[in-house]
Amino acid sequence: MLSNALADYHPLVRLCYFVPVLLFAMLIQQPVILLIMFSSALASALYFGRKKALKLFLLGVVPSALFVCLLNPLFNHAGITILCYLPDGNPFTLESVIYGGAAGCLFAGVLLWCVYLRCTVRTDGILYLFGRIAPQFSLLLSMIFRFLPQFAEQFRQVRAAQYSLGRDITQGSLFRRLKNAVRILSAVIGLSMENAVNTADALKSRGCGLPHRTSFSLYHFERRDGIVLAVTVLCSGVIAAAFFMEQLDFYYFPIMTDLSFEVQMLPVYAAFVVLYGLPLFLQGKEAYTWNVLRSKI
Repeated sequence: MLSNALADYHPLVRLCYFVPVLLFAMLIQQPVILLIMFSSALASALYFGRKKALKLFLLGVVPSALFVCLLNPLFNHAGITILCYLPDGNPFTLESVIYGGAAGCLFAGVLLWCVYLRCTVRTDGILYLFGRIAPQFSLLLSMIFRFLPQFAEQFRQVRAAQYSLGRDITQGSLFRRLKNAVRILSAVIGLSMENAVNTADALKSRGCGLPHRTSFSLYHFERRDGIVLAVTVLCSGVIAAAFFMEQLDFYYFPIMTDLSFEVQMLPVYAAFVVLYGLPLFLQGKEAYTWNVLRSKI
């Protein structure tokens, strides 16, 4: 059984999924939509990223979101519901606190969706989609995606080797720690430059940049790809229509807008649930199919 069902779909399907997901997550600040976006992003990242995603969420996403949430009321004093006054005389308003919480939720949700994107999008899919249209851009983008985890892995290996020699950044005096950090960083940069030279030689030996060069790919657009793409386009169309019709507008200042739970908003909320919950739905479908097939053995 696959660990990430969406990662096995056609690259075009994955591209058409993540573009509206990230775009709507950054543009819409309606509280119900933010809650749907954040909860689905958290569930997807934790389910597929496991321990790494949990560590990033606790040590990176939560502190960043809390910082954004607490920082906004200190500088944004708009709103009519005054809770108290700060030492400098500026009001501390309820609207600014709620807006800070919404901004922190939005920031955390986008980060978590980027974490899940990293677990789903592979470099071969990027080359497949943009290799003919913009070969240099696709190659550069795929190399960037590959460079970040490779740099982190090399840093861990070099640090482990230096730690065994007593030269880690946590050993010795402050001056010695700084010296060890410079030594480790210098070694990692040297390894990265060596890998870049090897990559350039490999690309040159394979005829990269020559005219009439052919490429091979195992991707085929299947019926299931068409179904998922149609669902993504339909949900995105419903959300985009509601967005341009200003049904998703929400204002926090000077007084918050009342949440709308009218009948015409139910299809919009349903479209958000389906769109952002699609990875978990596909994973559940794969797990159900796997269990049914295994029971027949």
